This record gives sequence, C-alpha cells and structure tokens, in this order.
Amino acid sequence: MISKAIILAGGKGTRIGPGSLSISKHLIQVYDKPMIFYIISFLIKIGIRNLIIVVNPGDEKSYLKLLGNGKSFGIKIKYVKQKKPNGIPEAFKICSKYIYNKNVLLILGDNFLYPKNNNELNILKRKIKNFKNGSTIFTFKVKDISSYGAIKEKNKKIIIKEKPNNSFSKNAIIGLYLFDKNVAKYFKKLKKSNRGEYEIIDLIDIYLTKKLLDIYKINKQSFTWMDLGSITSIIKAQKIVSKNYQNLKDTNGYLEYIALENKLIEKKMVLKGLKKYGKNEYSNKILKLINLKKK
Repeated sequence: MISKAIILAGGKGTRIGPGSLSISKHLIQVYDKPMIFYIISFLIKIGIRNLIIVVNPGDEKSYLKLLGNGKSFGIKIKYVKQKKPNGIPEAFKICSKYIYNKNVLLILGDNFLYPKNNNELNILKRKIKNFKNGSTIFTFKVKDISSYGAIKEKNKKIIIKEKPNNSFSKNAIIGLYLFDKNVAKYFKKLKKSNRGEYEIIDLIDIYLTKKLLDIYKINKQSFTWMDLGSITSIIKAQKIVSKNYQNLKDTNGYLEYIALENKLIEKKMVLKGLKKYGKNEYSNKILKLINLKKK
C-alpha cells in the first residue's frame, strides 16, 4: 500500500527560462491554475493524502504561500529543500526520515497526467492501493522517444534505454514511480553518472535485476500525458485545459473542489480558499462545480 508521495519540484527549469530564474517552474500557470495543482489533484484522486514536496531553497516561501501545510485541501504537505539537483533518486536520500520503512510514490512536478475519464483512473487507484513490494514504473506511448527513458519487452526480457532512437521502442517511462520500503537502501548502491547525477534508470535496474519490476502501460484513450519541460509542451497543455474549461465533468486541478468531493474539507473551507484567490477563472469554475453538486 502507498500512503505517501514525493513530488519533485526543484531544478532550475532553464528550458523555459528566463522567467524560471524568478519563479519555480512548477508554479507557472497552465491556463487557470499552477502546474503543481494538476499533480496534487491527481494524487488526491488516487487516494494519497500525505505529500512531500522537494523544492529549491529559495522557492519554499512561495509554495507555503500558495499551498501552506495542505490543511486547506484536507491533506498534509511537508517541504524538503534540495540544495542542487543531483538526479531524481536523490529524493530518497533527502526525504529518508519521512519515508523510513514505507512504500512511496515518486512523481515529477512537471508531469501533466490528465485523466479523461474515471475508468482508467480507478484502475490506477487500485493498482497503487494494492502495491506491496518491488517497483512499478508507468509508461506512455509517444511519437518521439528520443527525449525519454524507454522500455521494451522482448522474449520475456525487459530492456531499458535512456533517450534511444525511435526504432527501439515507443513506450516512454514517465515520471511516475512506485517503490517499496527498500528504496532508500538501494539508493546507497548508486553512483553518479557521467552527467554528475544519480540516474533513475540505474535505480530501476536494481529492481529489474532482482526480478521485482512491474510495468504498467497507461491507456492513451483515458489519459493525456506530457512532460511540461518546454514552452511548446506548456502551450499544448494550456490548449487542452482551455478546451475543457466549460466541461463541468472535468475537475482536474481544482483542488478545493476535489477535496470537497472526497469529503476531506467542508464547503465553508472551499469558499474561504476562493476568497483568498479573488475573482478569476479558477474560482468561477469551482463555484459552478459546487452549484452543480447541489442539483
């Protein structure tokens, strides 16, 4: 079972600079809400209530101002500072005292994992709820694999490559991972790569060698997935959210409403939160969703 999630929201965000010098990339608006709202929304929907957000030291105040300790959403949020980016697996070292002897979900803060319906989301929720040991990695079929870690299964053997050519596979490893309680111990076996970072592929490879790796292919018909690491991908995500704004069945990223729907907070807390934001598209949509819930 998974009860805690680590969200990686550090890094420099240079690919979308120069604005990322003054604001964390994960706080940039994607249409009517900050990028990180989509991740937190997804985690609440799959039943995770305890979050650890890894941030750059200079960004912690901004996150506290926006999200606080999570109480306004009926969840718990802790912040851990990462002095400099040393690779994804370092999260298990700097968060070790919070995840000690526990299974954990790790998700990258610039993952745009956008459910189109609840069917696949509920399957994913059960998968995460029933997780016991080993590691589960999630894949998504893409047109161009050259920017991602890729995986393929051949003759019952799993092969993983970092940024291969398109002839290798179309299945990208997305920034969503489940790891068992041994992950902090296995991290200690890692050495930095030629890039000077700890590589997530090397950590996955330990589980693969021990035959403890599971692969879950996310259904493209039920989810939209993008890595929001570039201006182009952020613009694409903006268009998707904008297109779905009038659809009151689409609640992705509307944290107060999702918390209300999951009975984590009461309506008065939702209204208090919206008052803090002022009048805008985000607040207006939540008010429409609440009015729809009354009917």
